[in-house]
Amino acid sequence: MTTATNKPVTRVTMNAYPARTGVVSGNGFGKERRIYITIGPGDVVTWRWERTRRVYYSTAEWLMRRVINAQLLAEMGDRARAKKRRRA
Repeated sequence: MTTATNKPVTRVTMNAYPARTGVVSGNGFGKERRIYITIGPGDVVTWRWERTRRVYYSTAEWLMRRVINAQLLAEMGDRARAKKRRRA
């Protein structure tokens, strides 16, 4: 089932993730927080950490390109490591 994004739709992640907000611990991340993700009109994706005001924006297209690019880079790295192991 698909729904057009005429109105913003907000969801909260089930898991909490280390946030880079406020006071930072020794490993560079703050305490774990859930993420609020909103898909709005015009395919705009916004997200923010739980209990914060700062909002991050991107388009759905940009997000899709980043995910695909990250997967391709990971596959290329896996192939390079396998090739290096075969040579050794």
